[in-house]
This record gives sequence, structure tokens and C-alpha cells, in this order.
Amino acid sequence: MQNRYARPLFALGMLSLAMLNWGCTYPDISRKHIFRPGEQIPVEQSGPDLREGAPLALDVHNQRGSVWIEVDERLEQPTVEAILSWGRHDRPDGWPDAGDAPVVTAARSVDGPGDVLSIDASVGDSAPRSAFLDLRVRTPRCDGVRVVNNAGPIVMIGVGGAITAYNGAETGEGGRIELRTSEAIRDPLALVTTSGRVSAVIGPGGRGTIDLETERGSAEFGTAYGMVTDVRPAKQSYHGVWNGGVNPIIGKSADGRVRFVVKPNAEMYSIPDDWVALWRN
Repeated sequence: MQNRYARPLFALGMLSLAMLNWGCTYPDISRKHIFRPGEQIPVEQSGPDLREGAPLALDVHNQRGSVWIEVDERLEQPTVEAILSWGRHDRPDGWPDAGDAPVVTAARSVDGPGDVLSIDASVGDSAPRSAFLDLRVRTPRCDGVRVVNNAGPIVMIGVGGAITAYNGAETGEGGRIELRTSEAIRDPLALVTTSGRVSAVIGPGGRGTIDLETERGSAEFGTAYGMVTDVRPAKQSYHGVWNGGVNPIIGKSADGRVRFVVKPNAEMYSIPDDWVALWRN
């Protein structure tokens, strides 16, 4: 007698396999940062505590790995975690305990009208080619952010103000960029990668000049909120003006789909790689 559960289980297995393959098309958390030897790296903190209520900007640079930034209003001060991982059979003797060891710093500055948290991460020149640093930043607020990363994903959740993220600009090894925020986009926004998809889910109430392009894949902008004028869509590009804004909203990939959508409660949207990353860390 045929097992009545066999076909549904087979279909579920095939779907799971498809999701895994889809999630591994480009350098990403699930492919390069899961099921690998790893250890937590201490973060060298410096500077005074950030001022309560002052605007806060983040400036993050990661030589090779991933960057995850998330706003959590329950926090009083930002937290920074770093996990170093490497290929299972690709670890030089004594590394990373000796020689050019990985370094992660978090420097706080309160000299200007707003506070700045500058984070810099380096695997070191003597690190094996498979070495990666995964950075996770949780902050009570974010009124502007700049991220430069290589060879892994950038994920930003709940951030606001001017937002720029560059993936692969230094080494040519990019990775996906994902933004999810309910903050109204009224300042410059630029998400640029050398490879991997670029996706943004943003809240209603924003505005800007839309400039989306990809060399391989499709470029899309979708909204049921407000008005888009001067629209010039094409298969690999999308240009238009959203709610009469002049601030640039840029999404570009040399190899991957570029998609921006406007939805309420933007932070609730996710993709499978995100859940894998949460489980890993």
C-alpha cells in the first residue's frame, strides 16, 4: 500500500533543496558562514558612553565577512559581536592566536552635534583565504549608517537617515545587500554590490529619485503608497521620481536582481538566509 505521506514529504524535501540552492547563488551567510569552525573575537571598545537622546550614526568597515545591523529600542547602548570562521581544512599553524591576528574595534565619538560609532574589522594579512568575520551590531537607534564590506552579505534592519552600503568595492568580492526599515526614506540611500541581489523593503511616507540598475537580472520598484512619476522602466533598470523627492535612492548590482518595494511594517519581512544567520549566531 502506497504511503499517503510519501508524496508530500518528497515535495517538501525538494522545496527545501531549492531554497538552499537559491540562498547559495551568491556569497552569503548560509554558504560561507555555516557549518564552519569558528570562535568569538573580542571587540576593542574605546571612547565615552554615547549621549542619551543624541542622534547616532554608524560607520562600519569589514575587510571580509558579513555585517548585520539591527535597531532594538530596548537597548541603552549599542552592542557589537564578532565571530571569526574559516575553512575546516584551511587553518595555518598558530593562527589566529599568533602573528597577524584578527582585530575588531568599536570607537565611540561624542564631539559633534551627533554621536558616531565607528567599527573596523580585519581578518589580518596572514589569515587564510577562507577566513571571514561576521559582525552583528545591535543599537537603540540609528540616524545614519555607512557600511563597507567584502565577500559576504550586508543586512540592515530598522535603520534611518542617510544610508549607504557598498559590497565588494575593495576586493571585487561582493554579496547580497538587504535593507528593511519602516523609517521614511527622505535622505540619500545607496545600496551597491559587485555581485548578489539588492533588496529593500521600506515604509510608506518616503520620497526620492529612484535609480535601480543591474548588469545581470532584473530591476524593479513597487509601491501602492504615494505617486511615482517620470517612470522609465526597462528589464535591467528602473528610473522614476517617488512622491516628488530629489534625494537619490540608488540600488545597483553587477550580477543580481535589484528590487525595492514599499510596505508597512517593513522589518517583519525576511528571507531564508536571515533565519539561518540567526540560528548560527
